[in-house]
Amino acid sequence: CPRPTRWALSYLAGPMTREQIRELTRASASGADTTAPKQASDSRPVVAASATSVSAPVLPTEVTQLFVPAAGSVSYHPAALGVARVHAMLPDGSTHTETVAMVAPLSADVSAPDWTTATVSGQAPATEAADTGAAFAPLPASLGKTGTVSRWEKALADAVYRTRTVTLYEAKRLRLLSKPGESERDFRVRIAETTRSSRDGEVDALRQKYAARMRTLENQIQRAEQAVSRERDQMNSQRVQTAVSVGATLLSAFLGRRAVSSRTLGRATTAARGFERSAREQGDVARAEESLDVLRQRRDTLAREIEQAVAELTARLEGGQEALTERVIRPRKADIEVVKVALLWVPAEHS
Repeated sequence: CPRPTRWALSYLAGPMTREQIRELTRASASGADTTAPKQASDSRPVVAASATSVSAPVLPTEVTQLFVPAAGSVSYHPAALGVARVHAMLPDGSTHTETVAMVAPLSADVSAPDWTTATVSGQAPATEAADTGAAFAPLPASLGKTGTVSRWEKALADAVYRTRTVTLYEAKRLRLLSKPGESERDFRVRIAETTRSSRDGEVDALRQKYAARMRTLENQIQRAEQAVSRERDQMNSQRVQTAVSVGATLLSAFLGRRAVSSRTLGRATTAARGFERSAREQGDVARAEESLDVLRQRRDTLAREIEQAVAELTARLEGGQEALTERVIRPRKADIEVVKVALLWVPAEHS
């Protein structure tokens, strides 16, 4: 302690005089130490009183104080600012890094920030100096204790680990994965751009799949058209033969002016048979035409089926109907880096 040291120095300087002894006795009686050097003022950190203060509180050196600028006279309310950097390992082996800022309100009654319900946003612009003439709301008493900031940092890392994820969209058929922060709509647009180059090839492959069935129908239609033409020719030829036979029979009977002979009867019978064959030929033509119509309907139905399949394939390849699934990526605790935890003074109009 300083007093014995001073006495020792006085003793070493030589014997004390009577005046020095009387002065020392008076100082001891009054409790004053006129000989000891002046002590430095107590610099231990303190926390603002429970009432509103007109100056920023003095806090432990581990507590960083930041102030959100505000015009004019303001009343500051306390909040905890936590900034963390999250590194998430993506399925393709790359790492996505995201910095998140969280602001949790504080008060004299709230001893620690609740990071799980904190506002997540971009870090508010802040300075290290408060506005002149500002008033400060009371703080939790815990800020005056050593280790408080470290506990808040651990709580922040735990909250980020449990609440922060990266959601990706995956098109499994195309083996495509969205980028972090890419919306579903933007991902579908990118799918369309990626697959547009291969769309024509897949459409051609689809048409080739139906080509054999279409060729078979076309060949059947061609043969049916030939059958109709042949039946019509036969029907017309039979009609001509029948007409000639009937005409010859009538002419012979008229010119001969004789009783009907066996030859004339033979011609008449032949003509009658010609009418029967002509009727049959007409029926064959009708049946051939009916078969042709059925084949043409089948061809038209197949053509519509092909166009519908092409339209569906095109829409799917353009990404509009591609099935997407969500993949949620959770960071590991080791991938979370706490950048900063500070006391943030927020103007009342912004709180």
